Amino acid sequence: MGILIKILFRTLEAFNKIVEKIYKEHLILINQGNIIISSSARMGKRWEINMISDRALLNFDKNVVVGTDLKANIAGTVLLKEGVCLGSHTNVFLIGSSSITMEKNAQMEDFGCIELKADNSLVSIGESVHLKRFTNIMSMGGNITIQKGVFFNNFCSVNSLEKIDIGENTLLGENVKIYDHNHIYANRSLAVKDQGYTTGPIRIGKNCWIGSNVVILKNVTIGDNCVIGANNLIYKSVPDNSVVKSGNIIL
Repeated sequence: MGILIKILFRTLEAFNKIVEKIYKEHLILINQGNIIISSSARMGKRWEINMISDRALLNFDKNVVVGTDLKANIAGTVLLKEGVCLGSHTNVFLIGSSSITMEKNAQMEDFGCIELKADNSLVSIGESVHLKRFTNIMSMGGNITIQKGVFFNNFCSVNSLEKIDIGENTLLGENVKIYDHNHIYANRSLAVKDQGYTTGPIRIGKNCWIGSNVVILKNVTIGDNCVIGANNLIYKSVPDNSVVKSGNIIL
């Protein structure tokens, strides 16, 4: 089986190390920046990495596993720690001084997407976090922290302009949506899309269970050990050790 390596670059100095072990059908497009890939990393076929800044850094630590069809456009820092696993068809995009860190043994399954669309955006995914298929994480200048042991079921979405923190060992059912911002809509003479946003931080405590189809809005704190029943809209804070069922808090 032959090896096909395609490397397009403007300056050879743009990187300090490329792939001690490369399999086949890869495209690396380097304008500037550094790629560091451990010799024990396992890369699937047809991955494309586009380094678009002199500050860009992509670091695959030992025993990182990446499936087929990875697409990454990187102007900031991406650190994938030991044992991280990215499924097939994963997309990673970040600009400016933004940063993504996935700690030891974190896993994102197929069709996952992490997009940092504004400068200074931060995403930190803790040890042994498990993000199932079609999980989408998006920051536009926000700070997203997912602490260790958190589990996301399929089709979850986390969207930040300010700050979202999800505590250890919390479980999220399918299709949970989290937004720390809201459109401004007071001026009826302007299109909603032109009026900007209001923002407010979200904190979800430790050991919570967030049911399927729950939507969590800005300025909400959910305490530790809470259960949020399926299909609830959470727009007010919930104290520790609560159960939310059909919009009612049961202590």
